[in-house]
Amino acid sequence: MTEHWAFQIFLVTNHRAYDPANAAEQAFDFEAFKRQMLKFRLPHQEFSFTLNTLEQSADKTLAIAFRSSLHTANVVTGSLGLPTVETRTYLDSGHLRQRLAADAGNEGSFLFFFDFIVVY
Repeated sequence: MTEHWAFQIFLVTNHRAYDPANAAEQAFDFEAFKRQMLKFRLPHQEFSFTLNTLEQSADKTLAIAFRSSLHTANVVTGSLGLPTVETRTYLDSGHLRQRLAADAGNEGSFLFFFDFIVVY
């Protein structure tokens, strides 16, 4: 029996003028991503990929949910004698999913929204 896996990839951008999936921008190579993911496919599996772009400038709800899902963490790096602290920003995709579900009125239900989030 064949297993079907559908991968939804969402590119979250600030505005339409910047397209991270455009080859000229060299930010996100969708074809390379697919090639790498297909390496994990087993003989009884079938993979399909869909690329979606979401613009924060066109969707106020997305922009607010996205901004509230950004967090920072201090990470200690370096050697034992010379530790350094770096502040890193990351996106909490679970929080983003939860915020979008709440804003859509689906708070009590399971909302499967993102498989992969790529932010530019």
